[in-house]
Parts: sequence; structure tokens; C-alpha cells
Amino acid sequence: MDSPIDGFLHSHYNGLLSIYSPDDILSLVKLYSLGLIKDTNKFLMGLVTGNNQYFLTIDNPAKFTNFSNLYITNRDLDVTAQNALNLIYGSLYNINETNNASENLKNFLNFLNANNTGLGLVEGDSNSENWKKLSVDKNGKIIKEDCK
Repeated sequence: MDSPIDGFLHSHYNGLLSIYSPDDILSLVKLYSLGLIKDTNKFLMGLVTGNNQYFLTIDNPAKFTNFSNLYITNRDLDVTAQNALNLIYGSLYNINETNNASENLKNFLNFLNANNTGLGLVEGDSNSENWKKLSVDKNGKIIKEDCK
């Protein structure tokens, strides 16, 4: 692939992580670092799981650039940084396959926010008709706002 894309969709079937994995985040970082995202304001990285469907968005390109630079060396993924992300994900934020989907969702939103990723998360209903922008308040409650 050498042409910029508008987005892509993938799935995590039952038994896999109920939210985006570290490898998913690193795939997005790699696409971005190689200039393979056509328009960061419109790009969507979709995920369908056994429980939910999501879109990851780049809400703040400057923050996402800074976040991405932590994981890239000479336009390639840095192996040490990759290992660190896997450790942070599982140990610090407790995002894993054994958690229920709600717990992983809350932990993932905390990860996005605390690490200044510049990424946002949108969740769709089972009919893909109603989409909500997700965030976590200071008390750890998930906030769902209508998409505009």
C-alpha cells in the first residue's frame, strides 16, 4: 500500500480484546508516520467486536504527532517502545482479554486521555445508526455525547 487511505475497519472476534489493542494503535501510528492517512480530520479506524463497534478518530493531530513520535525511529516502529506500550496497556491500564467490555472501554479511554494521544473514540449502536463520542470524567464515569 502506498496511497493514502480514508480509514479501515477490522474485527476482534470473541476471545480477543474487546477494544483496540496496542498493535492496533501502533498500526495507526505507522500509517500516520508514513503519510498514508489522506485527511486526519476525516480518518476513521473501525473496530467491530462481539459486543460493540467503534471508530477511533484523530481529534488533535499535533498531540497525535507527539504521541506517534514516541514509537517511531527513522520512519519505523521502535521495538523497545512497542514493548513498553504493551506493558503500559496491560499492567498500568489493565486492558486485557479477561476483563468485561465495559471495564476495558473505561480503561482504554483513560489510556487515551492520560497519554495525550490526540485520539478520540466513537461508539455505534447495534444498527450503526446512532454514534456517540466517548470520554471519561474525573470520577471514571463514561460520558456519551451525540456526534455532530
